[in-house]
Amino acid sequence: MTKTNEKIHVLADESLGGIKREYVEVNRKAKLGEKIVIVDADPGYGDHYSNEDIFTVELYTGYGSGVATECGHLVGNNEYRTLEPTNVVHIDGERYEMVDRKAEVCEKVIHMNNGKSGGRVREVTNVGVGTIDVIEYERPDGDITCGFSHGCYRVLVPLSKENKYQEFKNKKRGYKEVKTLYIMN
Repeated sequence: MTKTNEKIHVLADESLGGIKREYVEVNRKAKLGEKIVIVDADPGYGDHYSNEDIFTVELYTGYGSGVATECGHLVGNNEYRTLEPTNVVHIDGERYEMVDRKAEVCEKVIHMNNGKSGGRVREVTNVGVGTIDVIEYERPDGDITCGFSHGCYRVLVPLSKENKYQEFKNKKRGYKEVKTLYIMN
């Protein structure tokens, strides 16, 4: 079973078109393409990185002793934690949970295609048997989109500020940005 230390990081997720997503630290070996955070930098290991630096795993080093990052750093297995994506995203200063269910009129949705998105968030204007209508937009290829098939989007459910505060009060997570947003409001 994977153990977590409940620390959250907010990073731009390219699979969501650059939308910021919350990642949780887990104590397991990273897989290729996953993000890692340095938690116990070994100054004798020879590479120049510090605690809290974040990298993407490009390949494994010999004999399972560590990973190599996109910057060419060799990181020992005991120096990092793997960052797993959650379903919580940040859009226009608000937190939302991405939920896989049928949308309702006036809800916000994000279009998904094979687990990826262009990062376009739209409001639902009508719900049909097989599709939803959204406020139309022009895609990068010049085509106009005004709807999505069911199963090709995720509903964005707002997370209230009260829930945000309770989450940290109860779990004591080390996520500074959300704490700062709550204190300032």
